[in-house]
Amino acid sequence: PHLGCEIVCENEIFIRRDSPTLDEKIRLENIPFGYCDETNLPEEIIKILLVGNTQALSPEGQYLVCKEILEFVMGFDISRIFTLGGMVTSPQPVENPKVFGAATNEANVELLKEAEVEMRANDGGIVGASGLFLGLGVRNGIEGSCLMGETPGYFIDAEAAEALLNKLALLLNFAVDLKLLTIK
Repeated sequence: PHLGCEIVCENEIFIRRDSPTLDEKIRLENIPFGYCDETNLPEEIIKILLVGNTQALSPEGQYLVCKEILEFVMGFDISRIFTLGGMVTSPQPVENPKVFGAATNEANVELLKEAEVEMRANDGGIVGASGLFLGLGVRNGIEGSCLMGETPGYFIDAEAAEALLNKLALLLNFAVDLKLLTIK
């Protein structure tokens, strides 16, 4: 379970990798979807959680995967998306990682600022699925925000993940149990 969500379906999507798996077999990537109907999130929030630890290799593949996933979740009549990711700011680990943000409209920018999320400068894009979901969402009338944890980017960064989840919990007004992040 993730954030108290029960995984209700898994969508297998072929994602080409730079190198084969250790056993030299081609495999489909599993992207679990969770629908959280028994959480402490406010009732008016449709709670769909997508967990992905890999992305398609090519920009075209990333676009197609994000488009397919967005079409699926639009069946739940969603109006808002939060994407989470990392933002590399230094090659060195950061003791108290900042959370950076971006949003698709001014109202969401203000919400992020109220939560003390540092707004991302206009000096670069949001790469991968985190950015694509926002852009494709806007095309479909869905507003969105992206939270990015400050990280060196070369290891699984539990501190950045904790900072992200704490901001998301604040923004959505729910409690999150972070004890699994302490297992390394």
